[in-house]
Amino acid sequence: MPISTSELKEHLVKSGKMLQAVTRLVKAIETLEKNHVDNVHQIERMVANLQKIATSLPSNNETRRMIEAWISECTSRLQTDKGELRRSFGISLENLLKEKGLELKGQYPELKTSFYTIEIDFDKAQASIWYGPKQELMTKAKLSPPEVTKQLDKVHKTVTGRPLNEEGFIKRLHESYLRTLSRVGRKEGEHAPILQVLADYVFLEQDRRFYTDPKKEHFKGYGRAFFSYDLYRLHQRKLLGKELSLVVATRANTVRRENFLWVPTDDKGNGTVYAYLYFREVT
Repeated sequence: MPISTSELKEHLVKSGKMLQAVTRLVKAIETLEKNHVDNVHQIERMVANLQKIATSLPSNNETRRMIEAWISECTSRLQTDKGELRRSFGISLENLLKEKGLELKGQYPELKTSFYTIEIDFDKAQASIWYGPKQELMTKAKLSPPEVTKQLDKVHKTVTGRPLNEEGFIKRLHESYLRTLSRVGRKEGEHAPILQVLADYVFLEQDRRFYTDPKKEHFKGYGRAFFSYDLYRLHQRKLLGKELSLVVATRANTVRRENFLWVPTDDKGNGTVYAYLYFREVT
């Protein structure tokens, strides 16, 4: 069958683009292989893209044969590197966290340090960083010890680095408690659902801009993790002859997240789940 000039040009352009894509991928993989264990999942994704390109070439094509032979060798190395990553990831992470003054504990897939749980997913090459025993998802990170350490350090500073005016906090918390009681039809001294108190607290924290124009740009966020940590670090728990008390959640209380809040009892990751708070009279 005769081939027109335009058909030949189109084929050459298409083949050229394909080979350029192959070259870019091989060069990128070559760069990543300098740190092949930490980059194993990135390399794996690139190899999969390379395989797709190869399968679009004719089966008897010499370029395809060479690409697929190279992919076969690379895939074998990837399996070895995945095993090495599982063995070395925890050790590397432990050393990096130690430099931040944090101790790593636990076993895959859930590692723990301070107030946090690090959920490891080797298949997705991802780490989920939770506050508490998988209570509040804070962020996700690429499965690399330096990246996980960086993101965890960022979260830790965000949670613990905020200033706390204890007198102002306890006063605002008491006001929020009274508002919640009024809404649920209870009297002062009775238990108030802890997450409903948090909701009232958040709205009391808003400034005039939000009440004048309640759009998200004017809203000051204050999440569960912040509230939990502030309750933990609060030392001034008395106000006008009343003392803040927390009520431990029952099993029934923990069925739905809106009914309980985990609060640490120390900086080692221990804590208690609470369902209510109240201010009791003290002498």
